[in-house]
Amino acid sequence: MGANRAIGLPHGVIFNECFHGSLPHFIGRKTGCAGCTKIVNILKSWSRQLPVATATLEHMMQQPAPKIQLINTPDYRENYANSVQVRVNLWDFLLLFGRVNQTSPENVAIHNFQGIYVSPQQAKALLNVLQQNVTQYETAFEEIRLEPQNAGGIVQ
Repeated sequence: MGANRAIGLPHGVIFNECFHGSLPHFIGRKTGCAGCTKIVNILKSWSRQLPVATATLEHMMQQPAPKIQLINTPDYRENYANSVQVRVNLWDFLLLFGRVNQTSPENVAIHNFQGIYVSPQQAKALLNVLQQNVTQYETAFEEIRLEPQNAGGIVQ
């Protein structure tokens, strides 16, 4: 039951494949790893206590994808940001979007106009999507070069 909650499955649905190795493998194999053996023993004890439906990853991926509809709310807006600051705590990431205004070499002002809180999971998903899109951009056009970092570690 705890394993199902950890991977977001409803109660009573159990994978019969192991995903912690470099390649998925069936956990019922005699050549399974120590982690798989432990999982098999847990699953066997559960199966004696509860009726359990078995689902493989292949079966779950055959379900049709939901239709996604993007709807802009009345307060939706688009804006330009040349500054994104990130603040992190245990529960979320805060992305602060703003514009840099440099009036002299020693005077830089950042005017933040929007702060967006995202969960750690959403932050990692955003990282993956951005990495894929940057890779596609660089393949189609050219490598994106960043200015050297200064002593404070800020990328400009």
